[in-house]
Amino acid sequence: MNILQSKKHQSLLELLLKFNTKKKRIKVNYSLEEIIEICQKTTNIFLKEPNILKLKSPIIVVGDIHGNFNDLIKIFESYGYPPTVKYLFLGDYIDRGKNSVEVIVLLFILKINYPNSIYLLRGNHEDEQVCICYGFFDECKKFTTKQKLVFNTFTKTFDCLPIAAIIEEKAFCIHGGISPQLNSLDTIINLQRPMKIQPNSLINDLLWSDPFITECNGWETNPRGRGYLYGKDKVEEFLSKYNYDIIIRGHQIFENGYKYLFNNHLLSLFSCSNPFSTSNNSFAILLFDSKLNKNIKTFKIE
Repeated sequence: MNILQSKKHQSLLELLLKFNTKKKRIKVNYSLEEIIEICQKTTNIFLKEPNILKLKSPIIVVGDIHGNFNDLIKIFESYGYPPTVKYLFLGDYIDRGKNSVEVIVLLFILKINYPNSIYLLRGNHEDEQVCICYGFFDECKKFTTKQKLVFNTFTKTFDCLPIAAIIEEKAFCIHGGISPQLNSLDTIINLQRPMKIQPNSLINDLLWSDPFITECNGWETNPRGRGYLYGKDKVEEFLSKYNYDIIIRGHQIFENGYKYLFNNHLLSLFSCSNPFSTSNNSFAILLFDSKLNKNIKTFKIE
């Protein structure tokens, strides 16, 4: 399958697209030099993008993938690969699932070849202090004896990922949510990348915070231990201040793959199945058409 304009990385892409974890595994022999080159090129692209991306519709918004390569391919095969279709991913590409390396290498190759057709935001797992504990570090050793070098190469690229996106000046997209430290969007715009995620920092809150599931108001400490819980009133204040219609975020699993809250002013998306090996969730993506109509598409567990 030739979906690249350039032949660079085409052979690796073809191997990845043959990769199927439910059938006989095709061994992907990663070249250390190619991994480093892919990460360097992707880093350069990320650093040329702003902290807050300004995007146009139509576009497909994708939530957490968490190393589930099969579900990622199912999304692409159902709705098309870049550049035929434009995508925004909300972060958490890695950890928990068994194929984080395949997921991130595929997304990076597509970003290199079609930088204006696929956009990647940072999630809380794109952090060396997190992904060293939840599977990604262990995965890196399966493909090379240079485990630490490969891991560090990827995490340095993660430090350069954009933070948020705004679709047609109406939908604010971010991995976790808002923060009491977010007094102005300029505080996000002025953050310097590459950037480590420090506890109690603004970027920490943006990637770790969650909405109350009930109609509560205000801020509370997040039971996760990082970030905040934010209420309906805080979402409405934020949307009113910037004349947005909705916050679209990932970070939380729901049985149907998505959940609307606060009179449909907040949408959580989760775009992979069974990330904890004990869950039996469907997964979902969001289709934004050119008229800003929103259409949730769910994928049932087979």
